[in-house]
Amino acid sequence: MRGQPTTEIARALPQTSEADQGDDPSGQERRAPRVWRAEDMAESEATRWLAVGHVPLGTVTVLVGEEGIGKSLWWVLLVSHITTGLPCPHLGVPAGEPRTVLLVITEDTWSGDVRPRLELAGADLRFVRVLCEDADGAGSPVFPRDMAGVEACARDDDLALVVVDAWLDTVDSRLQVRDPQQARRALHPWRECASRTGAAVLLLTHTNRMDSAHTRDLFGATGALRQKARQTLFAARAPDGDGTVLIGPDKSNGAGIGSARSYRVEVIQVRTPRPDDPGTVAR
Repeated sequence: MRGQPTTEIARALPQTSEADQGDDPSGQERRAPRVWRAEDMAESEATRWLAVGHVPLGTVTVLVGEEGIGKSLWWVLLVSHITTGLPCPHLGVPAGEPRTVLLVITEDTWSGDVRPRLELAGADLRFVRVLCEDADGAGSPVFPRDMAGVEACARDDDLALVVVDAWLDTVDSRLQVRDPQQARRALHPWRECASRTGAAVLLLTHTNRMDSAHTRDLFGATGALRQKARQTLFAARAPDGDGTVLIGPDKSNGAGIGSARSYRVEVIQVRTPRPDDPGTVAR
């Protein structure tokens, strides 16, 4: 490009509009990137785990699996141990102080599904927060528009985990996540939020209907989920058909891929059955 007039170079560059640049979805003032000397930057550090081998802190984990397989019951079990501080070697959760969990729920109802499951699992509801519009759990947030609510929870509480079930329901309708670039735009605010707060972010999504032996082909709305997330977990039914669910790492940046764990889903009678209510809760 030697000798090319400056005006011609400018015309050759892609033009970026203010809409393309956008604002920081967290509401914080955006600072321009600068060039850093490597030795002046943060020191190396080991991966910090909320659930060793499964859910790292300060980053995004994606849990994908067939619809109705029991993925929500898995995070309910995880929440029960985080909010009570009780250890669970099977999950990789060590003993510790109770910490706060923030839930974003779109597919299950709060009163009919989520709260009964949490109570049955022994979760301490004093450490559970729900981001929604109404006290009955209705009115799901949209991201990144409502990311300020997550940031506020992190400021007010000792936030350990954010669960978004299901992630696709909370994505701004203007973003077409089948387009990898737009999918990355939808995921990037979660990555930034996890980094800022130090909390683990767990996004749940369904598999698609592709007939493939490779799990990377089965990520529901977009393969960018697997590419962008530092950790991905895959849930599948056990091949022997006994109702057991297998959940384990599918991708783990900076750590080895561990073995899947098996879980048995039980249906427990917690209320007197009625014609319109079987009175059962799954765990």
